[in-house]
Amino acid sequence: MAPDRRPVRNRGVAPDNRPARNSGVAPDNRPGRNSDVAPDNRPGRNSDVAPNSDNIPNRGSEPQAPAYDAVLVLSFGGPEGPEDVDPFLRTMLQGRDVPEARIAEVAAHYHHFGGVSPINGQNRALVAALADELANADIALPVYWGNRNWAPTLVDEVRRMRDDGIRRALAFVTSAYASYSGCRQYLDDIDAARAQVGAGAPVIDKLRLFFNHPGFIETWVGSLLRALSEAAGARQLSEAAGAWQPAGAAGSRQAAEPTRERQPTEPTQTRQLAGLASTAGVGRPTDPFETTSAPAAPPSEPAVLFCAHSIPMSMAATCSYVEQLTETARLVAAGAGVPDERWQLVWQSRSGPPSQPWLTPDVVDAIAELREGTAAVVLAPIGFVSDHMEVVYDLDLVAADAGRTRGLQVVRAATPGTDPRFVAMIRELVTERLDPAASRLAVGRLTPAPDRCATGCCPAPARRS
Repeated sequence: MAPDRRPVRNRGVAPDNRPARNSGVAPDNRPGRNSDVAPDNRPGRNSDVAPNSDNIPNRGSEPQAPAYDAVLVLSFGGPEGPEDVDPFLRTMLQGRDVPEARIAEVAAHYHHFGGVSPINGQNRALVAALADELANADIALPVYWGNRNWAPTLVDEVRRMRDDGIRRALAFVTSAYASYSGCRQYLDDIDAARAQVGAGAPVIDKLRLFFNHPGFIETWVGSLLRALSEAAGARQLSEAAGAWQPAGAAGSRQAAEPTRERQPTEPTQTRQLAGLASTAGVGRPTDPFETTSAPAAPPSEPAVLFCAHSIPMSMAATCSYVEQLTETARLVAAGAGVPDERWQLVWQSRSGPPSQPWLTPDVVDAIAELREGTAAVVLAPIGFVSDHMEVVYDLDLVAADAGRTRGLQVVRAATPGTDPRFVAMIRELVTERLDPAASRLAVGRLTPAPDRCATGCCPAPARRS
């Protein structure tokens, strides 16, 4: 376990002198986002959400949207120095029967980067960007930040929120998809932290999953287009030089940096993703990609591998993880003009015993099986919202090396990080919980995720004795 005496580093944005709760929430009047979308039934009224029967006050059963006085960014956490690596891993793996050899192997990944995971630094940047985004929209809510596995810990941040007088907060979890580890476990973490803090602990309501929110899709479309452009440019340069030169170890260090400015809309984005927005209250979302048939791409065009963390097949069978990731990949590919035969959803970073089935194919295997004539591959880690060790090690080093072995140009698309459209998406998720008239945006074939998970969804996996 991480020692409680560790100082909490840059825990985020401290609350200022706050006005009355929600008094400054302005409606979002930006064109193309809310104008053509009707609101659906608000939290606690969704007919497709099973009633909560576990009597945990934090899960909530309010018939109308309550007032909130803070936002909590809730994430995974990571070590920030060599001395942090071993206690971090043992905190993360507690209760699991993981061989010491495997722990040492994973530790080596962190030590390759000086014992520092990029996730905490990126979350600090996200907290600062979100605080600015909310302030610019006249939403007077302070932003806190807590982690599941390392400082600043969730329990410490819940205690600080209580001491600051916070009564009810909205939690943005840095995971877009349904699964035990990506959704349900965070709800359990919140309940455990509130119980440990005790009397006066704020109620914390989790924001909905955002795998099909237009802000998330648009962010990834832009990232993929830039990566495709980089792959094409690198190939042209190398051909002009008279020889094919594979990418460096990281594939695309420049592309891996968070986007600071929103890029202009590229021609292939003229399908206007924002105009596809739909709501659960108006029936099944329309999808203009249903009947679109893209021409077959020549083998020289880059292949696109959409990457996400593998999970056990038994866990995948109890949640919508694969379905949601497949939908995100399809929407991003369509938005970037990538034909179906040029992209694939693949998995990475599996662990556990070899006898336990996990989702396949693995990204390295998929690279090895790319069809003859493929000159470049773009890795798009849509399962992550920022750079984790699984991104900078498993993709930027291991997968990129597998591509170089085949003589491929390898480019890794940037994760959302602090892309302005991604940060604006978080504000929109907050706004829809503050304002009953706000739209619930979604694109594609699936409806917006409910605000409150159904009882029993994404159950914890059975631990082997």
